[in-house]
Amino acid sequence: MNTAVLLLDLEKAYDKVRWPFVFTTLRRMGFGPSCKWTVAMYTMSTSAVMINGHLSASFKLCRSLRQGCPLAPLLFVLQMEVVLNKVRRNPVIKGLALHSGAQCKVKALADDLFVISENSRESLNALKNVLVEYSNLSEASVKWSKSVFLLPAQFELTIQWGMKRIREGEEGRFLGVLVSLQGEVSTQGLLLQQRVTTRLRMWGLIWHLSVIGRALVANVALFSIMWFVSTVREVSDSVWKAIKRLVARFIWKPRAKDGQGFLIKVAWDLLTFPRVEGGLNLIDPAKRNQAQLSMWLHKVAMDPVKEQWMELAEQILIELAEQILMKDWNLSRPQDVWHCMFIPSFRRKKLKSRFWREVLKAWGSLPPEGCTQPRTKGGSASSVAVRKPSDYKGRGLVVQSRRFHRLLWISMGAKRSQHHWRSVEPTLGYVESPT
Repeated sequence: MNTAVLLLDLEKAYDKVRWPFVFTTLRRMGFGPSCKWTVAMYTMSTSAVMINGHLSASFKLCRSLRQGCPLAPLLFVLQMEVVLNKVRRNPVIKGLALHSGAQCKVKALADDLFVISENSRESLNALKNVLVEYSNLSEASVKWSKSVFLLPAQFELTIQWGMKRIREGEEGRFLGVLVSLQGEVSTQGLLLQQRVTTRLRMWGLIWHLSVIGRALVANVALFSIMWFVSTVREVSDSVWKAIKRLVARFIWKPRAKDGQGFLIKVAWDLLTFPRVEGGLNLIDPAKRNQAQLSMWLHKVAMDPVKEQWMELAEQILIELAEQILMKDWNLSRPQDVWHCMFIPSFRRKKLKSRFWREVLKAWGSLPPEGCTQPRTKGGSASSVAVRKPSDYKGRGLVVQSRRFHRLLWISMGAKRSQHHWRSVEPTLGYVESPT
């Protein structure tokens, strides 16, 4: 697939955004008279510079969204929608085509842009023109020397703007997550371990905290730096074991040096119990990792009407998931993916995508509530068609043929057992027993 993934970094985006562009965006979005207060707060602000203890005269500001101001992230996101919508609606920019006809082109978080574009001169030039137009209006420009791109090894980027290429065996960081063309090997776990170690060096100096206080610090200040990564990547058991040991040393002997031994007074599993049950309410990061990986799948697979809660961007991500799994599972329709989630034989299939292998592993270890084996004839009728015909012997059915495979049921539209009984009963001899 000759498609490029661009990870673009905006150069000092918060400092360079011009106020007229932000205020015009607010008015065009229909914020009305309420945006006058925002205009007043920013246009009437002044600043000064201190050099070697000498304070300069105050001067008026004409640009920048001050980081630390609660309103600044919201204003920045609103003005970023201008360039994002421009990319999405540009017909010349060709993104990743999905089975529904939609295209996955661009996503953003703060000042980091994730762009998918066809590796053609027309598409990339159109993308560059949109970014240049946005830079002229807002004065927030892309820093090409810090931006990177991913492309299959057999292709070369048709237009080069000074971006660095992430080749096979190399990794690039985007929002704290390491991305590469080879998903099998990653140093993501080691990076998390280093970040926890660095944070612990600072907190280890505060030795006077109680055990309960140190457990609270571990939950809030240590584990929190890993939750975003653990939502999209499975961290290995060896890394979790090392991180747990670092945290245990901080709880039981905070002033211990690297390599110095310490005594674990209470097992880790007991520390995760609530305080009313004798624990410290400590989070188990490995279990949290599995829960986060399967969290959104629980809602998508169990909700029959997804459009009521999904935004457009989430719909595109789910369509992308359907396209990947439909191909790996040899399905003919994308909507059957979510029914096959409940079939163990499908979940055991070897997938090319490392991300989906990890997600389905987490899904299997934490099945949704209410997904139990049917015990009655009515329960079997409403369940997903997961059994072979021979499995229904003795459950109120007389089976006369054993050649019907579950994958064929799905491909013919028989996603539930009751659909199978009604649709194939005349041809394959499945009849309900009088009992």
